[in-house]
Amino acid sequence: MPIHFTLTPFRRLLAALGLALGLTLGLQQAALADRALPPPVALALGAAGIPAAAVAVWAQPVDGQQPVLALNAGEPMNPASVMKLVTAFAAFERLGPAHTWRTRIAASGTLRDGVLHGDLYLVGGADPMLGQERLWKLLRRLRALGIERIAGDIVLDASALRLPPHDPDAFDGRGLRPYNSGPHGLLLHYNTLLLGLFPGRAASEPVALAAEPPLAGVVIDNRILTSDAPCGLWYGDLQARLEAGPRLVLSGSLPAACGPRTWSAAPLPPADFGIALVAGLWAEVGGRVDGRVRPGVLPAASRELLGDDSPALAEVVREMNKWSSNVIARQLLATLGAHSTIGDAEADTALPRRRPGIGRRCRTWSPTARAARPRRSLPPASTRPGW
Repeated sequence: MPIHFTLTPFRRLLAALGLALGLTLGLQQAALADRALPPPVALALGAAGIPAAAVAVWAQPVDGQQPVLALNAGEPMNPASVMKLVTAFAAFERLGPAHTWRTRIAASGTLRDGVLHGDLYLVGGADPMLGQERLWKLLRRLRALGIERIAGDIVLDASALRLPPHDPDAFDGRGLRPYNSGPHGLLLHYNTLLLGLFPGRAASEPVALAAEPPLAGVVIDNRILTSDAPCGLWYGDLQARLEAGPRLVLSGSLPAACGPRTWSAAPLPPADFGIALVAGLWAEVGGRVDGRVRPGVLPAASRELLGDDSPALAEVVREMNKWSSNVIARQLLATLGAHSTIGDAEADTALPRRRPGIGRRCRTWSPTARAARPRRSLPPASTRPGW
């Protein structure tokens, strides 16, 4: 199941703009001639303090030959999350819409009387959507094979991707926000901890917390209190920080008027998050392990027990664009790098390099790019880490 995040005010503005465009474009055919925005859109931009010169619009029916609205369509603009479309187009071209990612479970040693005398391996395939539910089902299937206890370790193999270091704080200094998580060869549950918040009835009462998925060894110190403020930007006063332990400290306030809300955090790097999640879910399904959950690589002397395929790329892209998921976009980009044929030296970064013809293909994808001429260079994209 995809993780649904609350829309920020800016994204709510974008949604309102999209709705206004959809409702008014059919009545605004003349807007193309004078390059005027439909009145509801112009009003929304004015209310947000955004000048028309900072907006570019190209709207054309799928079966039409001419746009019904074009404003600054030939001007280079900061693409923000629209850049995810380039990632999606590249993935469709290189991998195909039916592409899937496979996650495997393998074992070394022998199984006797419900005990695996050896190690169990969870081998990632860079699946962008291996959430708690699918992982839980995999572990339940493993229990159905008769494995009750693992006498060795549970080893997590993320070698499907060879990645450069990722700094989650580099973009905006908010490294615990899920949109700042990096890609990983065994990405689990989008590297996201969901925090169900339930305010009390009166100010200063504690806010109840329900966290999922289970992360073994992670202590959550909930200090959030109920407030009597109106329910506006409800998450504006919420804060999270990670202390040694690991201990996730939650503080701030939530208005009682907001009712139950779902917040989210990425308290651990993907490798550590995976260790905590697998340990938590294995215990939840009744499994035991004598050793520990740790990173490692599948040895040649092992046998595959189970496998699970991701949804097709077409569905993954749909979820990525619907929720503007940065972590899915980064997984796709890393997958493109892993499928690169340009040599190990560059493939080690898991990032696709520029190659002849890429500009031509991008111009083919974008009607406006075919007509546009470069006029000026762009500043760094504000959401470029969302590629």
